[in-house]
Amino acid sequence: MTIVIDASITIAALSPDEQSDDTERYLNTIAVTDAVVPAIWALEIMHVIRRKVTRGLLSAELAAEALAAAQLLNVRVSTTNAAVTFSDVGRLVRIHDLTPYDASYLDCAIRLERPLATLDRRMRAAALVEGITILPD
Repeated sequence: MTIVIDASITIAALSPDEQSDDTERYLNTIAVTDAVVPAIWALEIMHVIRRKVTRGLLSAELAAEALAAAQLLNVRVSTTNAAVTFSDVGRLVRIHDLTPYDASYLDCAIRLERPLATLDRRMRAAALVEGITILPD
């Protein structure tokens, strides 16, 4: 099954400082499927990991390991043109009061008619309104 994954679930699965009882479940959600992401996904992952290093939450070595693990995920990038982004993502920003970054994940799930794997409460609520299946349950 193909799913759209966002940065929140990827970070929760791969970042050593966010290890929890659910980490393996999150990793299984994103690792055993064909995952699709908007182009911003890799940039968001790098940004969050970099901030964790800057804040002293992760060592440079652990950060490098997390980024290396992210590169091994079966992820393909879905792209749109600028007009679609301004129109469709912009609509989701306005309707659901999401950041453009978060709305890009929801837009991807809507366009591809695929479930959205996210831990973000606002994105989960917006996905429900838009009729998108949310993972993990």
